[in-house]
Amino acid sequence: MAMDPKPTSVPSASRRNGRVQPGRPSSESWVIWQSISARYASRHDASWSGEVSLAEILIRASQPSAARDVEREDGPGLAYGPRLARVASVIARFRKVFCLAAFLAACALSAGEGVSFRGERHRVLDLEPSSGTGAGEIPAIDRASGRRVELTRRVVLHVADGFDADEIATRHGLVRERGVDARTTVYVAKDAASAIAAASRLGREAGVLATMPGLRRHNAKPAFAWALAPDDPYFAQQWSLDNTGNGFGQPPATSDINARGAWALHRGAGVVIGVLDDGMDPRHPDLKPAYRAELAHNFFTGLDSGVHSLSSQYHGTAVGGLAAARGDNRTGISGVAPAAGLTSWVIFDANDDLPETTQLAAAFQRSPGLVAVQNHSWGNADFDFLEPTFVERVAISNVVSSGRFGLGTVMVRAAGNTRAHNYFGRSGFGDANVDG
Repeated sequence: MAMDPKPTSVPSASRRNGRVQPGRPSSESWVIWQSISARYASRHDASWSGEVSLAEILIRASQPSAARDVEREDGPGLAYGPRLARVASVIARFRKVFCLAAFLAACALSAGEGVSFRGERHRVLDLEPSSGTGAGEIPAIDRASGRRVELTRRVVLHVADGFDADEIATRHGLVRERGVDARTTVYVAKDAASAIAAASRLGREAGVLATMPGLRRHNAKPAFAWALAPDDPYFAQQWSLDNTGNGFGQPPATSDINARGAWALHRGAGVVIGVLDDGMDPRHPDLKPAYRAELAHNFFTGLDSGVHSLSSQYHGTAVGGLAAARGDNRTGISGVAPAAGLTSWVIFDANDDLPETTQLAAAFQRSPGLVAVQNHSWGNADFDFLEPTFVERVAISNVVSSGRFGLGTVMVRAAGNTRAHNYFGRSGFGDANVDG
């Protein structure tokens, strides 16, 4: 009878009952594979021989004692004994080179099998070729994310109460490095391939709840990035942005808005801030690069101009600087959003009075698709609530729900200047809860 052709590799993986299993070659190779797998499984308490990967068997067989066992037990009495003996002899002779190569070859030839570990079954890793024998790391691709990782020679072992992690790990050739908690320990193998094989075997030990090799991950970034301090001469005195205990700040030293942490992610580029105030000086060197004159408007005169009504007025210019003064220009201060655009909507006249209620409502709703943030650093000059009228309430409701093309315009309101002070003999008045 004609013999089946000799297979050139371990065939691709198949699945049975949700478990990845070796594919089945034909004829003589299958008999040899089943024998090795069954004998190895019986020695290591594997419930099914198919659970023992070819990589583990070959790594185990690369040890001299294992090779002698195979040669002695599978002697001439079996038709395939001499073949197996010769294979074991070659493995033993070249075990240092063959150990890692056999492991990687087994994983590569099991097309799409990947590796996973107890307690981390959701993470399937497809191994890549290693850098060489005894490598401290083996590259792999995380199948779920597609990201590249490296499996290291460390093994994490987490056991149930009443089980001795050190005793279990020692049986698998691992050396204790450090404890994480009472039931979790980090061990070290001689190389990454040994760590992977040990973690795979440990997953079948009684009392082991989770085990896997250490992972080195890429494409991460610090969660709390930190921007360099700008070179603006007065930035050191802006303790509300960066309170570093340099003599200008207020205690405690961490009482700031973490502006430099935010600047590492975004500095306001592409965002326009509308300042509703008494006007602004668009010629100011710290504001001129940010100023958007085409968006400015005066709600008393109806003109598209955002300048102050009187030369003595200054409040809107100061507010604009706090919001968006250009940073890193060696001039003045840095704004909270030093790369944002800026425009001025005049809602205070020369007498510091507000416009008629319908005009103020129009200010609230102006340019909702162009101005993303409105800044209202103003409030009631008296101690009574300054309640908005119906038309103003409607305007505010519309812009915060429909502005920015449905995202909602951000309206920033002043919290008051007198919360912790005695203001005209009335302690505590002036805060945002009192100023309606």
